[in-house]
Amino acid sequence: MGENRALLVTFLVCLISGDVLGNICSLSYCKCEDSDVSCQGGNKEELKLTSSSLPSSLLTLSLTNMASVTFTTNSFAGQEELKELSLENIEHVVLEKFCYSKTELSGHITHFTMENIKHFELLSGNSFDNFPQISHVVMRKVGMKVVPTGGLKLYSDTMLIENCEIGELTRESIYSDSQTFIFINNKVKIIKSQAISGSNNKFNFSGNDISKIETNAISVAFLSGDLSRNTFHTHTGTPLRDVGPEPVCMPDQTAYNYDDPVEYKIVATPAFVFEGNYFPQFSLAVLDLPGAQNVPLGSLTIRGNKVPCECQAIKELAVLADFDHLEENERPDMEFGDLIFKKEFYSSGMCVGENGEEVRLKKFARSWLEITETGDEDSENIEITCADSQIDDDWIP
Repeated sequence: MGENRALLVTFLVCLISGDVLGNICSLSYCKCEDSDVSCQGGNKEELKLTSSSLPSSLLTLSLTNMASVTFTTNSFAGQEELKELSLENIEHVVLEKFCYSKTELSGHITHFTMENIKHFELLSGNSFDNFPQISHVVMRKVGMKVVPTGGLKLYSDTMLIENCEIGELTRESIYSDSQTFIFINNKVKIIKSQAISGSNNKFNFSGNDISKIETNAISVAFLSGDLSRNTFHTHTGTPLRDVGPEPVCMPDQTAYNYDDPVEYKIVATPAFVFEGNYFPQFSLAVLDLPGAQNVPLGSLTIRGNKVPCECQAIKELAVLADFDHLEENERPDMEFGDLIFKKEFYSSGMCVGENGEEVRLKKFARSWLEITETGDEDSENIEITCADSQIDDDWIP
């Protein structure tokens, strides 16, 4: 009899504890008002959400000041009215596979915010699969060791990734077809080939510190782009080759009445800003950006980019941009716009010496590159080499 009573008590304790853990509204640090749930912890709480944790009809969910939050598979099953999801000041956030729902749900989230998350862990490349369309995505001050393939594949109107620390962006790890995609002031150890992709109206990749970027790492088409004030410490191949300013067909609102079918007759020309970037390791392949030829000169801004003051590193660019008047150094076969992009980079750029002093790139090149003519009039050869010492003449060809 005594043993049966003890077992019953144990069973009831477990049952009550399970209810407390299963229903988020029963937690002392959570408030549930109508369809709005907010949980504000004391930085020690560990919360694990399942499909049975949330009210049946949820409009907003806000989780702040916790040690850890885990979204298990199918956490938001049946939630088609959710409008706002906010995670702030959390040490560790984990998303399991299909954490929102195993199946597609109708619905539209207006705001999805993650801010001050020390360690954000995606257990699968399918973690965000079946998330509804989102109006505004904000990821600010989020730490991610590795973003797996497909890890940040979200469908939104705007997507902002700002002041984040990221270890590795793997192949196809970030995808955005948003109207506006902004990736600013982040620190990334390595961006692998084809890591960032998408098609955007406005694309801003600025102020980032990138330890290494691989060939064709950014494959994005856009109408208006700003790629500025980044530091690309090392690179392989042609990292910016697939950065693609592209013209877009737009409807001519004056060409038809309200009931007429839309005719796309106007071509919106792209604009591109490329300024203030620093390439401590530089080669001409960094400037392989064929998409620049799609931008009219009046909409192309290139200035103040920096490379090291190393003669061998900048020689190929200088020969292409400053010595192409010489018969033996005619420009290679390339599109005119691509050539203009490289010439503008050269003429407006700076180089940084070992002591940190900055010099106009053109001035440095002309101070260290010398022309040697060999042979006779019938077989004259012109050779451009780096001089053993600085040339005093600031000559103008």
